[in-house]
Amino acid sequence: MDAAISVKSEDLRIKVFLSYSWTDYDHEQRVLGIAKDLMAHGVHPIIDKWDLRTGDDAIRFMERMVNDRSVTKVLILADRKYAARANGREGGVGTETQIISPELYDQAESRKFALAVCERDDKGTPYLPTYYKGRIYVDFSDANKYVEEFEKLLRWIHDKHAEERPTVYGPSPSFLQDRPGLDLGTGMYARRAIDAFRTGKAQALGSLSEYLGTLAAHLDRLKIAREQGKEFDEQVVESFAVFKPFRDEFVEVLGVAMRHFKEPAIGETLHSFFEQIYVHNERPQNFFGSYQTTDFDNFRLVCRELFLLANALALKLQRFDLAHALLDREYYLPVISGGTTMYPFGVMAREVESMDFRRRRINSRRANLIADLLLERTEGTSLTREDLMQADFFMHLKAHLKDEHRWHPATHVFAGGMHRPFELFARASSKSYWDDLARLLAVEDLEKFKAQMVAMREYGDGMNSCSVALLTNVDQLASRL
Repeated sequence: MDAAISVKSEDLRIKVFLSYSWTDYDHEQRVLGIAKDLMAHGVHPIIDKWDLRTGDDAIRFMERMVNDRSVTKVLILADRKYAARANGREGGVGTETQIISPELYDQAESRKFALAVCERDDKGTPYLPTYYKGRIYVDFSDANKYVEEFEKLLRWIHDKHAEERPTVYGPSPSFLQDRPGLDLGTGMYARRAIDAFRTGKAQALGSLSEYLGTLAAHLDRLKIAREQGKEFDEQVVESFAVFKPFRDEFVEVLGVAMRHFKEPAIGETLHSFFEQIYVHNERPQNFFGSYQTTDFDNFRLVCRELFLLANALALKLQRFDLAHALLDREYYLPVISGGTTMYPFGVMAREVESMDFRRRRINSRRANLIADLLLERTEGTSLTREDLMQADFFMHLKAHLKDEHRWHPATHVFAGGMHRPFELFARASSKSYWDDLARLLAVEDLEKFKAQMVAMREYGDGMNSCSVALLTNVDQLASRL
């Protein structure tokens, strides 16, 4: 995917003027959301909140936007108050209505103006200005149909027939560089994928690939610029915190995909995604400048977390086929220095040196700061702390049984709080369930496996540890039908 395009290239993009009413905060946020989604699809929206400054002439601005030939599209976002003000010629909306009059509309190109319905009355009738009634509109009044209707809007903007998909200009431009916060440009792709899986659309898998590809391509926006007078470990923690909305979005998209799409092809898509994002864990190829190994610590946290989350979801939802794709296929990682390019899954849990430094710097008594960071983010998602701890333990166990590159768990320091088997192994008291789990663990001899679990003794860290035999439910495995 191409690199993000600067806002300085806006003259090369289609410009769309957004006409709307300042109804209330929620409506303004909806309008801003539409504007951001347009930018994420290579369109340059013109909106008063972004393009007007104190002292500017609002009426002249409206006239110029409607009559400016470089502004090829005008989108009217109509809710109840907009329709009332337009019909009553009140306020700024009334002024715009006089500008966007039927006479002017007739003289303009037939496809320059369009209206998006944002609200309906109690009977389901859309709020429309009188001058627009009878014309085809985009319907944003139902949030469940937003993705489909937004595609219709893009077709209109690009002058494409309804049968064709809109032309996608690639990643969103770096339009938030002078604004607070972080935007990875994934929001629209996430909604598109969720809708596709829930409605069973044929392009669902492609939508997932598009979402993951966008996330992978834009992840470099997390890159930290070292600040003088500020500890780097503090910057790493802040970067990780900023990523949380995208982490939650990732969980939502994968959760819907795993529940609604039973084909194993999702596993291949995820495996490719992790190969793509791993590159951020290392010095970029063909980079010859100075760097420190800790420069990539925030990416290593993100990579570990996303890999842990993907496996936690697969195990929780009993999608063992997807866990197999992630844990049994090696990863092609040519960015790592050394003679080999293929690595087992344990490589996704890289050391994060700045967290060791942070623990010493703040004199923390916490057993593992990475575990704290990972587990405190589960609130508000479909995954629990125990789901993450279970996945962490399972991958540690699988790597141990395969005697390969270890998966170094972080959450093991909380094992002392476990006084029962993990859910996976509790359910494996059923022979049929154990058979499925054994295939994923590559276990052929149950008794040998039990002996290995007893021999492993403890999982955890000193006082914060628990018996591996207890966690794996060795006494009850495959004990009933």
